[in-house]
Amino acid sequence: MTQQVLVPMDTSGPATAALEYALTRFPDAEIVVLYACGINEADGSLRERVLRSEFERERIRRERIAEEIFQAAADSAEQAGATVSTALEYGLPIRAITSYAEDHDVDRIVIGTHDRKGLSRLLLGGVAEVVMRRSPVPVTVRSAGARTPE
Repeated sequence: MTQQVLVPMDTSGPATAALEYALTRFPDAEIVVLYACGINEADGSLRERVLRSEFERERIRRERIAEEIFQAAADSAEQAGATVSTALEYGLPIRAITSYAEDHDVDRIVIGTHDRKGLSRLLLGGVAEVVMRRSPVPVTVRSAGARTPE
């Protein structure tokens, strides 16, 4: 049975490093690139606070970002002789990532981190750190400076 590896991505260097790691470390796995669009379609309170047209503009902007991320991921995979599938989820990234892993029989998550330390980590938190704690599957965390295995 093919292993399924989930790689949550944004436009950051650590996310790119996570994808490169997954492509190298799990060459026979199905790699799923996930973009968590921070807009929640079901959030009625947001629609009440923001004009519908602004909500729609922001949704379209984030979906374009997802398309760019997916294309860059496909290009990276092609260079590595692999392919990726993509998933666009709406909602907060932590919940979107862990819910996707639960709902789609993911075997592992490979996620990038900015390696924040001290006060900035305390104040800003870290998606990777919370995903590690809440994930139903093993999580590998990669930073942009980490060396990818050969």
